[in-house]
Amino acid sequence: MSKKIAQVNFRLPQSLKDQLEEAATINERSTTNEIINRLQASFDNEVEHGDIRDAYNKYNQARLNLIDAINRDDLALRDSATLNMFN
Repeated sequence: MSKKIAQVNFRLPQSLKDQLEEAATINERSTTNEIINRLQASFDNEVEHGDIRDAYNKYNQARLNLIDAINRDDLALRDSATLNMFN
C-alpha cells in the first residue's frame, strides 16, 4: 500500500531554508526528506515528553498519597499516645 503524498507550498525565512539545505546535504537527503524527517522527529518527541509527563504525574500522585498516609499514621499514633496517658 502506498502512502498518499500531499504537496505543500509555504513560506519560510531564507536563513531557515539555508539551514535545511545544509542539513540535507550533510545527512545525504533531499531537502524535502530533511523537512519530513525533522517534522516527524518533532512529533515523536512530543509523544516521548507526553509519556514523561504522565510518568511524573503518576509519581507525584503516589508521593502525595504516601505523605497523606504518613500524616494519618502520625495522627493515629499521637491519638493513641494521648489515650494511653489516661489509662
